[in-house]
Amino acid sequence: MRTHLAFAAGPLGAVAVATMALAATIMLDSRPWSVGYDAADDQQHITEFVLEGQVVENWQELFTRQIMFDPGGKIPMNRFVELTRAGFGPDCKDLHWSVLRQSESEAIYNWSHSGCASYPPQHEISRLSRSPRGLCRWAYSSKRVPLAPSAVDKYLAIVEKLPCD
Repeated sequence: MRTHLAFAAGPLGAVAVATMALAATIMLDSRPWSVGYDAADDQQHITEFVLEGQVVENWQELFTRQIMFDPGGKIPMNRFVELTRAGFGPDCKDLHWSVLRQSESEAIYNWSHSGCASYPPQHEISRLSRSPRGLCRWAYSSKRVPLAPSAVDKYLAIVEKLPCD
């Protein structure tokens, strides 16, 4: 049995997403997204959401929620953003990287490429923010490259509002 939860940009939405069960389906945009992968260890907790008919091993669109445990705030935001950018090797064709906004408590960035090593072309819009447990990352990714500017704006608005804890 699946539990259907709708995201709302308010306290009830934050509670619904933060307490969802693994079998939950949530409405991150106008479509239902289901948990395709969920794992945690002593360093992080990651949950990936896929559309019906897709799996994390073969997706066209993906939402990711990742908590990197750092309750003391030891990892500076700018350092994490730099490390993320450095993770793209020289084999990434046509890498476009843009930090849209950054402060000590939040970074919003966007990247796309035409293929990296064995990875197909992708576009990702991410929000990284401080939370009580560490750094929280919400990301929307698409293999439909390039994303239209209106799609970038749409998913940027969504990841900016998603709750972390």
